[in-house]
Amino acid sequence: RSWSEDKAHKVWEIYKRMKERYSNGDVSLKPNKIILTSIINVCGYPTKSPAGKKTSLKVLLECMLELQTSKFINPDSKTICTLLNALKYTVENDAQLYRIGAAVFELSCKEGLTDELV
Repeated sequence: RSWSEDKAHKVWEIYKRMKERYSNGDVSLKPNKIILTSIINVCGYPTKSPAGKKTSLKVLLECMLELQTSKFINPDSKTICTLLNALKYTVENDAQLYRIGAAVFELSCKEGLTDELV
């Protein structure tokens, strides 16, 4: 594990380049839930600094948007569980954590993505 404050940003930039290359015809770089779940997992281990947590949270929010809008990624309960755990370590305000977590949980219930992991 890296302790770099910008590790979440770095992996997100790699993911964006992968998507661009896939859009340009490199079918070996198709986005999928394993890649996105791995990015979410990186965000779940932010550095202790406020800047590291802020960067990780920003990338997590980008991942949440990607989960909702991507044509290629079909999240599963592991993705949702990883997302909820990552939020726990990046959102410092309990009220915000509850709101975001509840929204993720509701969406996962509607999509049928809950099981014993979630």
